[in-house]
Amino acid sequence: MSSLLHPTTHWHTPRPRANGAPAVRVEYIPERQADQALAHDCLLKLFRFGAEHYSVPDDPRQLGIGLVPLSEERCVEVWRADSPTWRATEQGISMAGTATVLVGHILLDESQFANLGEAANHVYRRILRTVGRRGYPHLLRAWNYFPRISQPDESLERYQSFCLGRHEALCTRDGFEVDLPAASAVGSLGAGVLLVYFIATRAPGIQVENRRQMSAFRYPQRYGPRAPSFSRAKLMAWPGLRQLYISGTASIVGHQTRHAGDVSAQIGETVANLRALIEGARDDHGFRTSFPSGIDALKVYVRDPADFPLVRKRLESELGTATPAVFLQGEVCRAELRVEVEALCTERPE
Repeated sequence: MSSLLHPTTHWHTPRPRANGAPAVRVEYIPERQADQALAHDCLLKLFRFGAEHYSVPDDPRQLGIGLVPLSEERCVEVWRADSPTWRATEQGISMAGTATVLVGHILLDESQFANLGEAANHVYRRILRTVGRRGYPHLLRAWNYFPRISQPDESLERYQSFCLGRHEALCTRDGFEVDLPAASAVGSLGAGVLLVYFIATRAPGIQVENRRQMSAFRYPQRYGPRAPSFSRAKLMAWPGLRQLYISGTASIVGHQTRHAGDVSAQIGETVANLRALIEGARDDHGFRTSFPSGIDALKVYVRDPADFPLVRKRLESELGTATPAVFLQGEVCRAELRVEVEALCTERPE
């Protein structure tokens, strides 16, 4: 049985679904089963975690993430489609997809640009051009990893510089604030490398915001010259069921950090925000799931590895032990935040 502590034991024993299958299924499996996963013709992406970014040039389905795993159990993250996938590399973007969904990643050397904002702008413009040309114009979910996230980048913090560049790329689309992807931005290893990976779709998802929080794209200017361009979650309808992709979520109420320095209390506030998003999707859009049993996968970023035992114990007390999760050392975008959690939920009709 999968749990908050252990990856899924077998690649070929996914949790059964009713009335359909998601176009993207996420599982954490033991690292020793990676070759078995790579042999599967429905594989979209396989992620390994460690000290440096890396990619396998002849297989765009593989990607290394420069975040150190904190659990003793070594696992890989596997994205599987509901049908066989195609593969391609175009404009530096490594892709795999089906008729419904495209997933891709791009690694960029920051030294080619004056600052991180310019690099982010370049990456997002390239992604939008590529997915648009291939017929998947809607960004459903994006992950952004780069080092030294809270350190200066000319006159701005690097995260603020990144947000400025991303905004300038995304705002080129009409009405962009109603079709923003769910997203995470985390400080990683891999000096001088900006990594973005993403899910793009032919049809748009539904943007879901959190009643406990100000929408990130409405943040006041104290957080930077351009507010972060992402939605709190994105609800996507696949044939027969829906999935809720929840962005990196932390101890923020309104737009302000809560419980600075108190890791346990930050977990409690973060879980309250996860609950609010899932219940909001249920109340506003009829999303048929419950909290926390509807959560398929968690990714937990912990700033200080010394906090890991407390973070895991606190999450178990809030969510139980039946939720698959991976814990990674990652720098959250606000210095006072100790932990950030993202989630994937799948509809479970009765």
